[in-house]
Amino acid sequence: MAAPCTRSTSTFVDVKRVLKPDGIFVMYNYLRQGWIVERIAAMAERTFGCRPLILSLPYEETLRTSSPAGFTMIIAGCNSRIPAAFAQHKKFWLDTVPVQNLGVDGFALRPETMAPDQQRISSESRQLRSSTMEAR
Repeated sequence: MAAPCTRSTSTFVDVKRVLKPDGIFVMYNYLRQGWIVERIAAMAERTFGCRPLILSLPYEETLRTSSPAGFTMIIAGCNSRIPAAFAQHKKFWLDTVPVQNLGVDGFALRPETMAPDQQRISSESRQLRSSTMEAR
């Protein structure tokens, strides 16, 4: 039986094989430690030849190896449009209530421009998430 890291690397190779040249592979999970994110990102970079984009919730500017990671999304592939959008806009807004993100341009929307009822929902969801995390 192959080592887990070998199976994971072969999975990335299989994914790359079926993607178009500018295709992307998005993976997400609740990854408990930064070192796991680091390892997956390194495998993606070796396979695709480009640094993956890593988004974490809650937001962390820098994800350290020893840090708790939380929900993490890794976007792998050599499509320059996604990193270019982040370079141009700098910030991406994402509500902690998934349904609030439907049909929203996270680069254009800012919480201060939302309708009062949306702000309330967004604020409540952040409070709920915080209290849930503290209970664990």
